[in-house]
Amino acid sequence: MNLTLNISIVLWFIAIAWSITLILKNKDWRIIIVTITYCLLALDQLFDIWTIESNLFNASSRQFMELPDLITSVMAFVALIFLQQIINNNKRKQDEQELIQNQLKESEEKYRALFETSLVGMAMNKQDGTLVEVNQAYLDIIGYSKEEALKLSYWDLTPESYEEEEYEQIKSLKETGSYGPYEKEYIHKEGHNVPVLLNGVTVKSVDGQECTWSCIHNITDRKQIETALADSEERFSLAMQGANDGLWDWDIESNEVYYSPRWKSMLGYSEEEVQHKFSEWERLVDPDDKNRVQSEIDAYLKGKTEKYETEFKMLHKDGQYRDILSRAFAVKDKAGKPARLVGTHVDITSRKRTEAMLQEAMDFLETAVEQSPAGIIIADAPNVNIRLANRAAFNIRGMDSSLLTNINVSEHASKWKTTRLDGTEYIPEDLPLSRAILRGEIVEDEELYIQHESGENHIVSANAAPIFNQSGDVIAGIVVFQDITEQKKLELELSTINKAIENSLNAFDIIDENGKFVYVNKAYVDMWGYDSAEEILGTSPVSHCVDSETPSYVIKLLKSNGSCTIEIKAKRKDGSEFDALMYARLDHDYQGNEIYPTTSIDITDRKEFVTALEESELKFRNLVEGSLQGIFVHKDFKPLFANKKCAEMFGYSNPEEILKLDSMLHFWAPDERDRIKDFRTRRMEGKSVPANYECQGMRKDGTLFWFENHVTTINWHGEIAIQAAVIDITDRKLADQQLSYYASHDTLTGLVNRREFEHRAKLLLSNIQRSKKEHALCFMDLDQFKVVNDTCGHTSGDEMLRQLSSLLKDAVRESDTLARLGGDEFGVLMEHCSVEEAQRVATVLLKTIHDYQFSWQEHCFNVGVSIGLVPISSDSTDITELLKQADAACYMAKDKGRNRIHVYNAEDTELAQRHGEMQWVARINQAIQHNRFCLFSQTIEPLDYSDDEHYELLVRMIDEKGEIIPPGSFLPAAERYNLIEQLDSWVINEAFSLLASNPNFLNRINFISINLSGQSLTKDHFLKLIIDKLKQFDIKGEKICFEITETAAISNLTTAIKFISSLKKMNCRFALDDFGSGLSSFGYLKNLPVDYLKIDGMFVKDIVDDPIDRAMVKSINEIGQVMGMQTIAEFVENDMIKGMLKEIGVNYVQGYGIGKPVDLKELLG
Repeated sequence: MNLTLNISIVLWFIAIAWSITLILKNKDWRIIIVTITYCLLALDQLFDIWTIESNLFNASSRQFMELPDLITSVMAFVALIFLQQIINNNKRKQDEQELIQNQLKESEEKYRALFETSLVGMAMNKQDGTLVEVNQAYLDIIGYSKEEALKLSYWDLTPESYEEEEYEQIKSLKETGSYGPYEKEYIHKEGHNVPVLLNGVTVKSVDGQECTWSCIHNITDRKQIETALADSEERFSLAMQGANDGLWDWDIESNEVYYSPRWKSMLGYSEEEVQHKFSEWERLVDPDDKNRVQSEIDAYLKGKTEKYETEFKMLHKDGQYRDILSRAFAVKDKAGKPARLVGTHVDITSRKRTEAMLQEAMDFLETAVEQSPAGIIIADAPNVNIRLANRAAFNIRGMDSSLLTNINVSEHASKWKTTRLDGTEYIPEDLPLSRAILRGEIVEDEELYIQHESGENHIVSANAAPIFNQSGDVIAGIVVFQDITEQKKLELELSTINKAIENSLNAFDIIDENGKFVYVNKAYVDMWGYDSAEEILGTSPVSHCVDSETPSYVIKLLKSNGSCTIEIKAKRKDGSEFDALMYARLDHDYQGNEIYPTTSIDITDRKEFVTALEESELKFRNLVEGSLQGIFVHKDFKPLFANKKCAEMFGYSNPEEILKLDSMLHFWAPDERDRIKDFRTRRMEGKSVPANYECQGMRKDGTLFWFENHVTTINWHGEIAIQAAVIDITDRKLADQQLSYYASHDTLTGLVNRREFEHRAKLLLSNIQRSKKEHALCFMDLDQFKVVNDTCGHTSGDEMLRQLSSLLKDAVRESDTLARLGGDEFGVLMEHCSVEEAQRVATVLLKTIHDYQFSWQEHCFNVGVSIGLVPISSDSTDITELLKQADAACYMAKDKGRNRIHVYNAEDTELAQRHGEMQWVARINQAIQHNRFCLFSQTIEPLDYSDDEHYELLVRMIDEKGEIIPPGSFLPAAERYNLIEQLDSWVINEAFSLLASNPNFLNRINFISINLSGQSLTKDHFLKLIIDKLKQFDIKGEKICFEITETAAISNLTTAIKFISSLKKMNCRFALDDFGSGLSSFGYLKNLPVDYLKIDGMFVKDIVDDPIDRAMVKSINEIGQVMGMQTIAEFVENDMIKGMLKEIGVNYVQGYGIGKPVDLKELLG
C-alpha cells in the first residue's frame, strides 16, 4: 500500500473517532444526524480503499483512483474541522444563553427580595383598578392578607371623598405616563383611614397589558408630628413677640433655659454642645457686659423698667465675640409674679461692622467731593525726589504740597505712610514710583493704603512707569493713583444688595429670553414649595402657574410696555394654589440679551384681609352706632362725632345736641379737667400719655359718675383728632370695694383665705431677722370630714365648716390669724408666741373640735382634727418650706392615730423621711413633664440552655444633670403620692413604642416583662390603655409578660383576677413577682391565672449556705410546677447559686451573676 492510501486511511480513522466523540458529547439531534452521516461516508471511503488494495482493480486503475481518494479524505477532514467549529460556536451560544438566563433569574430573585422586603408599599393594578401584585409593606398599610388584597380593586380602598382628585391623577397618568406624588387616604381593613403619599408610573405587564405601578408611603407618623408641631404654637407665638431669630425661654424657678437650634448655631454650636441651663449663658457672655446685663434683667423683672432690650457681646465657638441684640418679655404666673422670661438674640455683629464702615465711608465721601479723580506725582531719578504733585495727590495725604515736594525717597516713604493691603509697610525702594525709577518697572493697578494726616487709610490703585530720555536712560518716574475707596464701598454695597435680594422676604426671579429660570432667591424657593433653587433653574415657569398661558402673556406685556404689575394664580410644587402679586420688567444682561426680572409676593392673606376689612368696616359702622360704649371724637375739645350711647351716658337727648356744644371739656368733673387738658397737649405733641384711664365724668344735669376712657389719635377727614370710647364703671367701682374684701377672705366661712394667710406669713418672715421674736404656725386637717359630705351631701359639709369656723374664732387669741386654707384644712398664724404657748392654743383648738357635735336632719356627727405645729424662728425664711413642714407634721399626727398634735422637729427621722418623699414628688412631676425617664433591660436566662431570649424592663429616672437615679430612690414617693400610675403609663407607651420600632428584636425574643404597680392594677382606664396601646402598636400579646407583686395581687384579688383575665384573652402572660415575701398562702395561687412565679431574692441569695432558704425555694418551685407555672429565681449572683437552682428544677434565673441591667436602647442597637 503506497503513502497516499496510508494517509487517506489515517485521516478517515481520525475522522471516525472524532465523529464518535461529537456524537457522545452533543445533545443537539441535528449535529448527531450530520455526524452519523459523516461516519457512514468515512466507512464507505474506507471500503473503497480496501477494494482497491484487494486487487479488484488493475494497477493502472489503482494509481488513477489513489489521488482522488486522498483529496476526498483531506476535504472530509477539513469539513470535520469546520463542523467542530460550528459545534463549538453553538456550545458557546448555549453557554451564553444559560449565563443570561441565570443572570436574569438572579436579577428577578433580587428584584423579588427587594420588592417583598421594601419598607415602601408597592402595588400594580390593571386599568380597571384590579390589583395584580402587592408587597408586604402595602399589605401592612391596608391590613389585608395577600389573597384578600388581590381580590380587591384600587377603588375598594379609596374613600369616596378622594374620587374627584383620583380622576385628576388618572388624567395626569394618561397624559404624562406618571402621577403624584400626592396625599390621600386608604381604607384599612378595620375601617379606619390611613394617610398615605402616592406616586406611580405606567408599565407593561408580562402579557402586554398597560398597568399602573405605584409606590405608597405610610405618612401616619408625619401627620402625628404635624399635629405635635401645632401644639408648640404657644411657645412660637411668645417667641415672635420678642424677635424672629435665636429664641431662649428661661424658667426662672428651675433656672433652666430653652435655647433654640438657631440660638446655638448663631454662636457656632451644635444642638448637643449647649445645655439648657442659665449657666451656659453666663459662660458665654462677655465678662465686661455680664454684671450690667444681669442688672438690667433684674430691674426689668422687678418692674423698674417697662421693657428689656439691650446689647452685649457673647463668645462664639471660634473664640471671637459677637455683638448680640437681646429683647425679652416676662410671662407671669397667676399671682402676677414673673415665672418665665422669653426672648430672642439677634446677631448684629455685621450690622455693627457695616455701621462703622459706612461711617468711615461717609467721612471719606465728604473729603472725596473736594478731590479730583486721580492723583499724579512726578519724581526725578535717581533719588526719587518729588518735583511735581497735583492737588488730588496731596489731598489724599491731607498735607500741604510744600511739605512733600523736593524730598527724597526715604523722606517720601515716611511722609506718605504707605502700606500694602495686608498691613505690611513698604520700604522706600518698593513703592510703585520708586520701582518705576530705580528698576524701570511698569506697575499696573497695584492697590495699597495711603494714610491721611488724620489717620485714615485711603485705598488707591496706583499705576507707575519710568520716563526715559532719548538715550534710553530713566530720568524720572510718574505715578498716577486713583482713590478707589468709593469703588470698594460700592462693591460692598453691591454685595449687600445681592445678599438682601437672596434673603428678601419677597420672591425674586430672573427668566431669560428662552423662557427659562436663570436665578431664583430663597424666598421664591420657599414660596413655591421647592427644596432648593437647583430644582427650578433651567426649567420653565409654566408649571408654576395655574394657567399655563400666564408666562407667555406676561412676556407679551413686557415686550409691549416694558414693565407690568399683575395678579396671578400660582401653583406650588405640591399642586396647591395661592394668589401672587407679580411685578416684572424687561431688561438686558451684560451681553444685551433680554431678561425678565420679577418680584412676587404671596397676597393670599392680603386678599382675604381686604375682604375681611371691608366686611369689618361695615360691621364697625353698625357696631359704633349700636355700641354699648359711648364713642365721641373731638379736636381741641370741639365735638366732631358722638354716638347714641355717648349722648345717653352724659344725659343728652341725642348726639346732635352734643355736636352743638362749643367744648366737651365739661364732660369731665371739675377736678379732672386740668389733668385731661394736660393729657391732650402731651398727646398732640407725641409724648407718652396713658391710652386707658379711669376718671370722673359730669352729666348734663351736673351729677357725677365714674367712666373708663380708651383714647386713640385718629385721622379725621385729613385732620388729627382724638377718639374716645367710654364705659360707665360706676357700679364696678362700688363692686371693687366688695371684691377687695373677697380677695382676702373665704366666702364660705368669712375667715382669712390662703392667699391672705400666706401674705401675712411672708410679712412676718420678712421682719423676723430684725425683731428676733418667736412665732408659730399651726396646720389643721379635719378627720372624718369626708363622712359628712358622703352621708348628707356638700350642703351639710359647708354648714359644718361655717359652725366650726365660728367656734375656732373664739378659741384662738385676738392677735392670731385664723384662715381656711382649702377644703377641710385650716391654719393659724400665732405672732409673738412661744412653742409652749402655741401648744396650749393648739390644745384648745383640738378640744373645741373634739367637743363639737354636728347635727344635720336625723344625723349626728363627731369629727376630729390632726394638727401640725411648726415653730417660727430666725432660721425660718421661706413660707413654702414652712407650710411643707407644717403639712409633714400634720401628716405624722394622722399617721399616729389622728386627733392629736405633732410638733415639727428637724431632727425627727420620721418627719425627715416624709419631708424627703415630698421633695421627690416635685422631682417626679418634673421628670414626667420633661420626659426624663428611661428604660433598662435585664436578661432572664433559661436553664434548659435553649436559645429563647427573655428580658425584664426596669425604669430609671434621669436627673437635671443627666445622671441616672435608681428606682429605689423615687418609687416609694411615687406610690405614696399617687404618681405611680402616671409612671406605669409612661413605661407602657415607651416600651411598646420602642418594640414596635424594632420589629426584628420583637420577633427574636420569646417575651419581655413589664412591672405594674398595685394602684394601676385597680384602674379600669389603665387596663383600657394597655389594650389600646397593644392595638395601636400592633404588638402580639404573647410577646408581653406583666409582672405584679404578690402583695398587690392578694390585696386586690378580685380586681387582679379581672385584670389578668382580660389581658390573657389577648395572649399576654403574667408573672407573680417577689413570691414568698408577702403574707399570702399557696392557696391564693389557685385563683390567680399567672404563668410564672418569681421567687423572691431574699430566699435565693443565700441558698448555697442556708438549708431553710433552699427548702423554701424548692417548695415554691414544686408547687408552681404542679400548678402548671414556670419559676424564675431572682438575685442569682454567681454560678454556684445558678447550678443549685438548676438541680432544684427552676426554669429561669435572673440577677447580676446572669447580666446587669443595660439601657434598652443599647440592646436594641
